[in-house]
Amino acid sequence: MPHDLVRAYCVTLAGEELSEDERRAVAGRMLDYYLYCADLADGLLPITRGNVKISPSHVPAEIPVIDSSATAMAWLEAERVNLLAAAAYAVTHGWSVHAWQLPYTLSRLFWLLADRDSWLTTHEAATPVVRRLKDPLAQFVTLHNLGVVLTLHERFDEALEAEREALSVSRRQGHGEWQARAYTSIANILTSTGRTAEAEVQYLRAAEISKRTGSQFAEANNLHNLACLYAGEQRHTEAVQQLRAAMEIYRALGDTVGETAGLSTLAESLIALGEGAEALTAAKRALEVAVEASSVYHQGIAHDRIAQALDNLGDQQALPHWQRSLSVLTDLGAPEADGVRARLARARVSVRTPA
Repeated sequence: MPHDLVRAYCVTLAGEELSEDERRAVAGRMLDYYLYCADLADGLLPITRGNVKISPSHVPAEIPVIDSSATAMAWLEAERVNLLAAAAYAVTHGWSVHAWQLPYTLSRLFWLLADRDSWLTTHEAATPVVRRLKDPLAQFVTLHNLGVVLTLHERFDEALEAEREALSVSRRQGHGEWQARAYTSIANILTSTGRTAEAEVQYLRAAEISKRTGSQFAEANNLHNLACLYAGEQRHTEAVQQLRAAMEIYRALGDTVGETAGLSTLAESLIALGEGAEALTAAKRALEVAVEASSVYHQGIAHDRIAQALDNLGDQQALPHWQRSLSVLTDLGAPEADGVRARLARARVSVRTPA
């Protein structure tokens, strides 16, 4: 379908002699088409998602070929403009369920493509809608995802407010997995603002809840983020321990995106521990898994970790990996490009400097 389909549809409807009820029925079928296909594609991406049942009123009579991670990603990328237009239309025309479920089905795509602006825009628009709905699932999912992306935008006060509201929803529902995920996100915000002692308390609370309730993805995600805190405090032995435990769960879940991210983090701590060869093995595996996951963003991160490991071993083959990483992350507009650019500049200086 062409990218201006939604716009053309609206123009066509405006010019047709249809009653208001007829126009709304046609609009509902259009939104159902995008919601159904987006949910189908989202479920095939190599990243764990929550147990949110998407139930459009009308199942499309014809759907595109979406039967693998590759075809799912291809369809989502090709239809991204239409999907964003459909989500915005749902918000402004009173389609409350579509207004939050479309952003939900797109949130993992935004993560994989490092499209933090679209992620933020869609969830900020959906938040007032879910507050009016008073649907606990809609509120938790939207507020939690909003908190995550606000953190990525370094809007920490707003992120903390969103996650605390999500936590309140989870407590009222007595939902252990939701609580664990909210506590982990709150801990991430505290870590980002230098409040690491408080953050560790929240991570450990999330760990206890996720283990007690058997919430495997929440547990893996929490262990991974706790490892990042430990690495930031130069507690690399503890970081490696947490990462290995997290990756066991990621592998059991088939979450290749979690696995590649964990391997990239693992490589950094192994370098810090002087385990250069093991770090290089982990970084190369991170790249292999990122390719399997069709995640260009994580491929860029993995190339950076390979370069760091090679540089640590005194191998000038680090340069082409840094160049590749910088190209990928710059194209995506990912903020990690700045760090790669600085490391590449330092490496070039060291190469040119006579011994």
